[in-house]
Amino acid sequence: MMAVIEASDKKKCTDTLRWLAWADEDYVAARTLLLDGLVVQGAALANTAVEKYLKGVCELSNISFRGLGHDVSRLNDLLNGHGVTLGLNADFLEFLHKAYQLRYPDDLAPGFNMALNSAATLVETDLTVQRIRKGFTIKQNGKVVQTRFDMLLREGAAALVAKNCAMDSDARARLFSEPSWSYEIRVLENEVVLQARYQTEALREINHFRCSGLAPTNEAESKRVDFTWPPTDGGKGLDFSAPPKKENA
Repeated sequence: MMAVIEASDKKKCTDTLRWLAWADEDYVAARTLLLDGLVVQGAALANTAVEKYLKGVCELSNISFRGLGHDVSRLNDLLNGHGVTLGLNADFLEFLHKAYQLRYPDDLAPGFNMALNSAATLVETDLTVQRIRKGFTIKQNGKVVQTRFDMLLREGAAALVAKNCAMDSDARARLFSEPSWSYEIRVLENEVVLQARYQTEALREINHFRCSGLAPTNEAESKRVDFTWPPTDGGKGLDFSAPPKKENA
């Protein structure tokens, strides 16, 4: 997808720039959180960043996205159905939408589970944003309009460029070879939530976005679980907890 918007189309320029600005802010914030090991919060903001970028593409392409909410998979499918193909990782989009549900663990149904890693999420977020954002060119009086993203890139701001594998071909290998943070969750019956937050030394080459979180090693003994990535502490961060009871509205 590649399109140039001239400022003569004022509404399209305004709407697209608005979505880009919102998306850029969420993207930079997501990177900061993921680099700091706040993987759940970083993944949630990565979802909203990708969501807003995709809605910007919809604005650009005159495609209505009303009613799709925060579901980045459905937004991408909508664009594909209109012939706008961005080449995004479908597993990652499903992963982001699922991770977004972690904002309210008390709403998760028994059986819900997932595993998140800061390095894997950061790498794919960077690549996804690169694939989407490179398609935007907005001009005014023949000159390209500069966005905050462009300013941060020009300044070499660490929040944008640090360990960004879309800008540094060696960044992915470094991220996967150094310690990173993981979070896993599995919702059991009776509102019990099994969680683990831990650090792992390095990532092996697997599909990091289709992993079962805290999969039981023995169905008869649900407290014995497998970790997706090897914990450096041997799994001491494992925690059983129940979310607070919901109050009647």
